[in-house]
Amino acid sequence: MAHRTAIISGASIAGLSTAYWLRRTGWDVTVIERAAEFRDGGQNVDIRGVARDVLRRMDLFDAVKARNTTETGAVLVDERGVVTVELPSDGAGGATAELEILRGDLARTILDHLPPGVSFVYGDTVSTVNDDAEGVTVTTEKGQLLSADLFVIAEGVRSRTRPRSSTKTTSTSETSTSPWSSEPSHEPTAMTTVGGGTTPFADARFTFDPTRMAPSARSSPTLPAMTSSV
Repeated sequence: MAHRTAIISGASIAGLSTAYWLRRTGWDVTVIERAAEFRDGGQNVDIRGVARDVLRRMDLFDAVKARNTTETGAVLVDERGVVTVELPSDGAGGATAELEILRGDLARTILDHLPPGVSFVYGDTVSTVNDDAEGVTVTTEKGQLLSADLFVIAEGVRSRTRPRSSTKTTSTSETSTSPWSSEPSHEPTAMTTVGGGTTPFADARFTFDPTRMAPSARSSPTLPAMTSSV
């Protein structure tokens, strides 16, 4: 049986997780990332529910826990710095997750534990996508021509590649978050693919610690909604 091949656009949490599972099941995987190198940084990610089960199946639970932010709760303060509301962790289902990690640390942990054989193309992006009965052909901005059986777009809601795909894409919606909480859907979401239907993945939950904000932002009664994606 010939090796099955896959191209993934995006080397963050979703892309790296997809690369992990495809490679683990025998696929030859190439990941394309527009950044010149792996991107660190990002806000806190609360790992809850099915995501904890996924980490255990990837044998990454302990590795992620070792990079926990150690945050035990969050507080809201007024303009004088007086605490007005306290949100303790209260276990796995509390306002602050028992297992919380920075986005970059989570992505780095997955990257460091990828099965051998995943190839990366940094500093390039997908320019065109052609899908036919033989598979998928991807041309990058720098002129590379790559062919595969499966093409996965793992770029978040502001994907530049998704509109360039030759098939109908799934609908997307932005996740609005506030400094107090965020409520993305807990149901599996469809990630657009070409040549292979859809690949399910779980949304991550983001939380923001008001104590880390500038004093002027802390005292504001309302703040603009922010958009987050992984």
